[in-house]
Amino acid sequence: MMKELRCTSIEEVRIALSKLRKSAGMTQKQMARELGTQRPNISRLEDHNCANSPRVSTIESFVEVLGFSVEYTIVKQKK
Repeated sequence: MMKELRCTSIEEVRIALSKLRKSAGMTQKQMARELGTQRPNISRLEDHNCANSPRVSTIESFVEVLGFSVEYTIVKQKK
């Protein structure tokens, strides 16, 4: 089981969500049921090509189902 995933872009966050769900042995349908939504919404959330950014609260709810939490780090951009 994964302990931590570090992401530096929303695309990486989406990929990480999919990896976490799969490592927990959950289907998108099962995750949707846990979150009170529909499977297509989970598919969009995990789609790294999706143009819309997910809400932070959605990401937090998703990872909480899997026993994780979200931490935030603000770093100075490299020039």
